[in-house]
Amino acid sequence: MQVLKNVNIKFKKEFDTGNYFAGTMLFGIAVFAPFFRRIVPLLIAILTIHYLFFQIRNKSTKKQILINHLRNNIPVVFMILFFILYCIGISYTSYVDLGITDIILKLPILLIPLFYLSPDYSKKHLPSRDLILYGITIGSTICMLYCFIRALYLYFTTDIGNSIFFYTSFSPLEHTTYVSFFMNISLLWVLFKRKLFIYVSYPLAYLLILTILLLSSRMGIITMSLIFTYYIAERLFIKKKIISSLIMVVIILLSIFLVFSNSNRLMSKLSIFFSEIKKEVNIQEQKKTTEDVRITIWKTAYKQFSKKPLFGYGTGSAKQEMIKSYKEEKLKRFYENKWNAHNQFLQTGIDIGVIGIIILLLILGFSFYKGFYNRDIILISFALITFLNFLPESILEIQSGVTIFALLFPVIIKDSKKNNKKKASKAFL
Repeated sequence: MQVLKNVNIKFKKEFDTGNYFAGTMLFGIAVFAPFFRRIVPLLIAILTIHYLFFQIRNKSTKKQILINHLRNNIPVVFMILFFILYCIGISYTSYVDLGITDIILKLPILLIPLFYLSPDYSKKHLPSRDLILYGITIGSTICMLYCFIRALYLYFTTDIGNSIFFYTSFSPLEHTTYVSFFMNISLLWVLFKRKLFIYVSYPLAYLLILTILLLSSRMGIITMSLIFTYYIAERLFIKKKIISSLIMVVIILLSIFLVFSNSNRLMSKLSIFFSEIKKEVNIQEQKKTTEDVRITIWKTAYKQFSKKPLFGYGTGSAKQEMIKSYKEEKLKRFYENKWNAHNQFLQTGIDIGVIGIIILLLILGFSFYKGFYNRDIILISFALITFLNFLPESILEIQSGVTIFALLFPVIIKDSKKNNKKKASKAFL
């Protein structure tokens, strides 16, 4: 009830009478994205129509105001340029149908930044990041509760055992990487904006951490560990809350021990990790572990990228070129599963070349710079979370990944103001 009350207050503060529509659509996208992604394209389409009507009805923005607005949102401008490169890639791809499908998938990377780069529209109609991150947190909570309730029901009504609480068995709505991504964003928001969740922040944070552990996504667990470590460091060294911080650490460590001791997947990953420290990785296909598989995929992806590094093979070509390479190297398991590059930088490089990789790095780099300049822990953390998730997965090849990227970067960057510096300085190491 407290969360819903806070959301209602936020709406009242942020919108004038009659300007609820666009904000409600974006808030709906944020809420539904973690657990009901099919409705997201419809909401974006409705919002686009609203945006077009607004532009037709209103006078054009003064040139100097527009220039200043663009200058303050450089990473968002690069997002649009990133989409334009994919459109250009259609002109030289060998897979036009797949290229068009890819552009449709990535359309939010054009549309949502456009909404926020329009000074008048974003000021009058679009919500702040507070409300959007509220929405993400509510959606993640619904997703988390569904996973737990479903797992408990199947555990007590079938003989499936405790495996239902781990990895893909625990996450029927979406791949664990993307669910973990949403959970980590929510964890970041709950921990560092906990005053907005007066009575539920710590229990909710614990459940989010537990869910990330159960999802068993390696990058999700690494990201969660970084967020939690920074939070504890802040409490210990800045706020001097030693006892409560130690209690939190003990609780989380006990939870990690219980989860790892009951998860065959996580235990096997640990044993592989420690064994690989002592010996060279064996990449023969018949002996491949999960880690070996990913290394082989990356080697194949880099080989394809190095053949056409400047402009790539064209939009929609990456997966097909990867499959072609798998067949040439007689990697049957790989081409049967049609695995993509499992790295967003390599995936982009194969599609549109090194220029696309540079644009992605500029988006992340300018976001880091602005975050550090403003001492904005939310922007810094989101840019870091995105970068880390780009390394083991082709995040922008799935609708959920595109939604996270397109929805959160513009609003977080737009609301990262220099006047946050004083407020944040006490909580910034």
